[in-house]
Amino acid sequence: MYLEQGEGPLGILIHGIPASNLLWRRGMPKLASTRNVYALNMLNDGKSDKPLDAKVSIEAQSRLIVKLIWSTEEGKKALFRNVRRLNPEYTLAIAGELKHLPHHTLIMGAEHEVFQKPTYALELQKTIFNAELIGIKKAGHWVMEDQPEEFA
Repeated sequence: MYLEQGEGPLGILIHGIPASNLLWRRGMPKLASTRNVYALNMLNDGKSDKPLDAKVSIEAQSRLIVKLIWSTEEGKKALFRNVRRLNPEYTLAIAGELKHLPHHTLIMGAEHEVFQKPTYALELQKTIFNAELIGIKKAGHWVMEDQPEEFA
């Protein structure tokens, strides 16, 4: 299950766990004014399939996303807007794949984040090739809900 809006270069929005693609509903329209935006539901989250035998670890989910991205030329150019939700232990599980992402990756850090350590966004930026880190003021953990205009 995914949401799609807009036309132009591809943008892929990936929510954290546990959550759903509805997190993107407030910022997605602005993003879609300049690009074709897909907001994915991770397997077993939101309205996605929930097979009983599915592997839904962060590592398994990341492999599904990498397959999606590499499935088309446009996918290879995709802009990642949200990887900031990953926990450090999850990042270690997929760090080998993250460091090989050839795409421009935008990491957003929130001024009032209480769930993730502030240094985590910096570590993630160091791990991912061609990553950019920006800070969002007056936002907590759910940046896309707290500051949808700034997020978009």
